[in-house]
Amino acid sequence: MVSDGVSEVLFNSILEITNLNEFADFSLGGGTNLAIKYNHRESTDIDLFSQGIVGIEAMRKIERSVRDMFNPEYFFLLNLEHENLCFARTILPQSGIKVEVIQNLKNLLPPEIVKGLRLIHDDDIGALKLLAAASRGSQKDFYDLFLLTELKPFGHYYDHLMAYFENHRDSPSNIFDNLGSMGEKPGVNLSKDLSSLCDFNHSGDKRNPGNRIVLTENSPLELKWPDLRNVWKSRVKAFAVQRGLKFNEIPTRRKPKLPGFSW
Repeated sequence: MVSDGVSEVLFNSILEITNLNEFADFSLGGGTNLAIKYNHRESTDIDLFSQGIVGIEAMRKIERSVRDMFNPEYFFLLNLEHENLCFARTILPQSGIKVEVIQNLKNLLPPEIVKGLRLIHDDDIGALKLLAAASRGSQKDFYDLFLLTELKPFGHYYDHLMAYFENHRDSPSNIFDNLGSMGEKPGVNLSKDLSSLCDFNHSGDKRNPGNRIVLTENSPLELKWPDLRNVWKSRVKAFAVQRGLKFNEIPTRRKPKLPGFSW
């Protein structure tokens, strides 16, 4: 366990970056956002999102300002062929903090100001965490969703996600829309089928840092992973029954055993 979900180094790095003029339209999202608000688990990276399209030239200015301030070994600008899909990725030297800068998130609510930082609203975080759980299904997504659904009912975030789809159906795409229809995995439609919200087949791989959860000493989350997983599944299943949505339990896929190897 750790005492603080967000270290002093991480918090100060967020402040330094977001105080740059080039980040005036960006707000902090992801698990670090929630860790600052609720101190529930350790989070170690910085995910910054703009509400609308800032474009390639603005992303190049962001690169220059980050290089001037931190002098990172590398700074990747990806999807440079698309004004609305270009995003950035870097690692800060010394601290090793991973930073992603993503545009055109299309949130429904304005950001909140907490401890001097612009933080994406919980309702928008919850809606996007549902998409993350359905697409990558890492433990950090389920822990964050469990926290949020302790604060407000599951249906609150689900309805917010449906409103997000409806409001932005004809908007320019962002990088999350590339996951599939309406931002989901191909073939998965959360407006009809919630099964993918309980696909835990990617949550056991400890090589993925998203599955290495470190709770804080005073975390409001006290459940171990097997128990949290079961409670989460019961919440999703109950909501599916209430709304008349499809829900099928997804079986655990076992790794194949090879001669001479034990897993």
